[in-house]
Amino acid sequence: MAAMVGPSGGQSTASVCRLCFTERRQHELAFIGSQLQEWIEMLTSVKIVHVPNAPTSLCQVCKAILEGYDKFREMCHANDRMFQETFLQDGDDYQSKKRKIEVKDKFFVVEDKGSHTVTTMEVELGVEPCECTDEYETTLDDQEIKIEEVVVEKSPTDVKIISENDLSQDIVIEILRSDLSCQRLIREKLSHGISVANKDKSLICRTLCTPLFGSMIEHGIPVSWDIKLKLAQCIIAAYPCLGTQASGMPAEAEWFWRHSGHSKGEHSGKIHTWIRNAQAKAPASVRRKRRGTNLDLTDVEANAVEKLCLLDEQASYRKVNKLMIETFAYRQNLRDPKSGPSHLCAEFPHLLWYGPVMIEEEFDRMHPNRNTIGTLASISSLCLMLDHSYNEIACETIQALMKVMAELTLQGNIRKDSSSSGLSPLEEYASIFVRWQQPDTDLDYFAENVPGDPPYIVCSATAFSEGQYFVIIMNTAIDCGFTFGRAFDVLLKSYKVFNFPVPGRAKKVIELFDLFYGIQTHSRLANVNKLFDKISKASNRLLN
Repeated sequence: MAAMVGPSGGQSTASVCRLCFTERRQHELAFIGSQLQEWIEMLTSVKIVHVPNAPTSLCQVCKAILEGYDKFREMCHANDRMFQETFLQDGDDYQSKKRKIEVKDKFFVVEDKGSHTVTTMEVELGVEPCECTDEYETTLDDQEIKIEEVVVEKSPTDVKIISENDLSQDIVIEILRSDLSCQRLIREKLSHGISVANKDKSLICRTLCTPLFGSMIEHGIPVSWDIKLKLAQCIIAAYPCLGTQASGMPAEAEWFWRHSGHSKGEHSGKIHTWIRNAQAKAPASVRRKRRGTNLDLTDVEANAVEKLCLLDEQASYRKVNKLMIETFAYRQNLRDPKSGPSHLCAEFPHLLWYGPVMIEEEFDRMHPNRNTIGTLASISSLCLMLDHSYNEIACETIQALMKVMAELTLQGNIRKDSSSSGLSPLEEYASIFVRWQQPDTDLDYFAENVPGDPPYIVCSATAFSEGQYFVIIMNTAIDCGFTFGRAFDVLLKSYKVFNFPVPGRAKKVIELFDLFYGIQTHSRLANVNKLFDKISKASNRLLN
């Protein structure tokens, strides 16, 4: 058994547990002044102060007991919330439903404060002397009982309207520490600077936004973009590990990004998403309508978006895809011609979690009735018959793409000096669609340092060699295997799915494949229609 140590014990206090006062081998030292101390005080109500040469350790036995109690306490609170939502009308606390009864002069006044209704019942009393005592007893006359029901509505003046001055780093920390689930998150990860999963970030967002903005939204009071931005910046100031690390994006971008970095368009970020979903569930009389766009969510869409926010990359594809189908109409509205892909990626990162599969599924949802004529892989042999020679390129499918580009842009073979970028002229010309790894670079280099707007393909080999192909979309590498035709197919579909603006050098090629994919029936460009007819007729002759 472990030895008990008193205040005057001869043993060292370094290995003595502050709680059970027992000397053990396994313990955590010097928890005073840390998150661990606050956790102990919150669970046990024991105020721990620093005393020189006194025990400051926590043994593993006590820590395990505290963790078990913490989980049990959290379970009780969660089940109590479920109980109130299930068995109590409108989720009101049972105590608030008790009738308050008091006697005023000769009347009973009964108030029922369930929901927002106050029922006042006045009953006239008869007062007669009691025979057994000198007191008076009260009797109820057989008279009509008058019941008056008054509906009490909170006025907007009673609602706390949040301003920028109300938000600070300390407010963020205070609100999160008051929530049991967030306490564990702070103690185990945030206080150590460890990044958290997407579902944990959604928990943080929900915990902060509910007390700050819930009442405002319920009464139709708008939350301005500068308040959302201030809260996002306060979150990063409180816990820097929650900041966005991607280049070209502000640290608070994942929480709120105005116009997704553009001059105009839809905002993005978890705070904006939560507020928009809450507005969709607000009473019809105060529900805010979106200006200029049809972005109001149905109840099904709002619930599906909220469920998606709670999922992370480990969620099953089937579950995520079902929710993506339910929110498809909403995403279609987000694909505004004036807005870029940033807000769509920020709100629906699920599109990038499952390789090419989710992108291809989304593309098929966008164009369900298309009449596909072919893909680059299926018509590459026909494209190789075009004039122009690119024999230095090992992959025949890339050769076919280059010949199509030369035919449409009338540039012929590229034979010039090296460009200012350090790439050969042919590499520079092809870079709008495909790039090869340079010496001393890897895939992470391309994803983090090479601009990814618009998307492009990276080949994991030196220039003009064949290798593994990845589509880079918003600093994310999508593995497409060793077939360039598959990678090019995903690239073209990502332009449509994420609403990327098409660069000038790529417009004619993409318009040509819009015809082959059956998205359009004809192009506005005569040379695109001409090449399409030429390849289509050759394809029909081969089939017949």
